[in-house]
Amino acid sequence: TLKPKSPPATPLDPVAEAARKLRRKKLLLLRRVLLVTIASPADDASSPSSDKTAACVKLVVDDPDIACTADNDVGGGSDGDVGTGFRTHHIAEILASRLSLSPSAKSLETMPPQHKCGIIGYLGGCYKRAGEEWKEVRNGLNEKKSKSSAGGEEDLLEILEEIRKQVVSYAASSLMVPDLFELGNDSTLQLAKCLCTTTTDPTNSITFDVLGKNTSFYYNLCEELHSQDVDSFQNVITEVAKYLTDSLSKCDTILDEPAAITDSNTATIGDNGLFLVSALRELCTHKKATAALANTPRFHLPPADSPEAS
Repeated sequence: TLKPKSPPATPLDPVAEAARKLRRKKLLLLRRVLLVTIASPADDASSPSSDKTAACVKLVVDDPDIACTADNDVGGGSDGDVGTGFRTHHIAEILASRLSLSPSAKSLETMPPQHKCGIIGYLGGCYKRAGEEWKEVRNGLNEKKSKSSAGGEEDLLEILEEIRKQVVSYAASSLMVPDLFELGNDSTLQLAKCLCTTTTDPTNSITFDVLGKNTSFYYNLCEELHSQDVDSFQNVITEVAKYLTDSLSKCDTILDEPAAITDSNTATIGDNGLFLVSALRELCTHKKATAALANTPRFHLPPADSPEAS
């Protein structure tokens, strides 16, 4: 007997298929750059991540444009489009959700743990990863003959540019208002610690120029702080310098680590003197930061006839 012919496969809608692929690219971008995965309110945000996303924090969002997955058609958007997932204007919301987490949140128990790097280290890492992704996407786009043949690369470039912009803005806000996020209540100390890593890991440091001269996270952070409030910029540089010099003053030699501090109101950085000196040098890689440091009382020599000068 002849077997009945199976019905012909329904051809995929090319528009819907392109939208699905773009959604997947965007979600993978979030994982690689922001180290987050997106879950819908029906999911359990406190549940452990799978091995595939062990380094990522799971965020729960209500917006259907954001809460989309690569395997379904959620995320069609309120404007009735075909559902390409989140847009550039959603980046600030996604970052705010990540930064608003409590330091004790189970979702931060990733591998490696994200809570240990603090807000400044996390945002600096996002900035660097976004720059690297931007270069890769741009190079891939240039290799194609026309933009019409691109698979959403222009959208990805806009998202990456927005990420770089927003992480700098959030870092500046956290430094000016430390109580803005619980993870950033010691943001100036976090900045000082990040500057100390330039010696041990220069290519991953916040002063590394990702896309050429004056494109580092630290440079743009200084520009953002100075443009928003000059006095706040001065205060941030003064506090960071104080952490570094206080720690350095506890070293007998440049190769020593700061002595243990028992005063709970005094924080020191557990790096040796050489790293602390390097951090002060990196602090001055921005001219406006150098000028701000020169305005601090500790930078000035005491009067010649004062006890401090003898």
